[in-house]
Amino acid sequence: VLRWLVYRRAARVVCPTTGIRDHLCARIPGRFAVLGYPVDLLPGNPPPMRARTTLIFSAGRLAPEKGHDVLIAAFAHVRAVHADWRLEIAGDGPLRPALAAQISSTGLREAVDLCGHLTNARERMGDAAIFVLASRAEAFPMVVCEAMAAGAAVIAADCPTGPREMITDGVDGLLVSPDDASALAGAILRLIGDPKLREALSAAAKVSAARFGAQAVMPRWSALVHTVTGGRT
Repeated sequence: VLRWLVYRRAARVVCPTTGIRDHLCARIPGRFAVLGYPVDLLPGNPPPMRARTTLIFSAGRLAPEKGHDVLIAAFAHVRAVHADWRLEIAGDGPLRPALAAQISSTGLREAVDLCGHLTNARERMGDAAIFVLASRAEAFPMVVCEAMAAGAAVIAADCPTGPREMITDGVDGLLVSPDDASALAGAILRLIGDPKLREALSAAAKVSAARFGAQAVMPRWSALVHTVTGGRT
C-alpha cells in the first residue's frame, strides 16, 4: 500500500530500462521515466588481437541469478574443443563453494579461476577476447557497459530486463537464451572461430558504450529534474 501511495504521488519514478518501466506500469499507477544509470566509462585502449586470444572474462556476485553455473557448464564444452582457452570469473558470494565444486567435478581446475573481488576488473576486461554475462535476471547490468567500453566482444543472456536494451544482437554483441548452456557454448565457439567477427563486435561495442557514459546520460537527468521542478533547484 505504501508503495502505491509513494509512486502515485511522485513527480516521476525513474526506471533504468523500458522493461522495468513496462513491468511497473502494468502493476502500479504512477508517472514513469526511463533513464539509465550514468556509468563511469574510463577510456580504454584494447591490446592488439594477438594479446587477446584466449581469455574469457565474467564478473558479478556469485549468486544464483548471475548464472555462473551456466557459464561454467558452457565453458566445459568450449574447453573440450579449444584447450588453450581460459575463463576468469571475478566476484564473490554464497555460491563460491558450489561453483568451485562444479569446476572441480568437470575437470576445469586448471582452466577456470574464481578470482574473487578484483580492483583491476576493467583491465581484465580489456585483456579478454570475450566477456560473458550469463545472468538469469538483471536490472541494468553496468558491467556490460564497462565490458563494451573496454573493447571485449560481449555475449549476454537475453534475460529480463537489461541486456536486450544494451546490445543489438550481431552488431555490438551477441544475445543468447538465458539458462541455456548449450546456446551459450555455441555463441562462445562462434566467436572463437571467427576472429573477424570478434573484432567487429568489439569495435562496434566501444562506439555503442558511449551512450551509457555519464557525459551522455547526466544531461538527460538534468533535463528531467528541470522539467519536474519547473526550473527551480
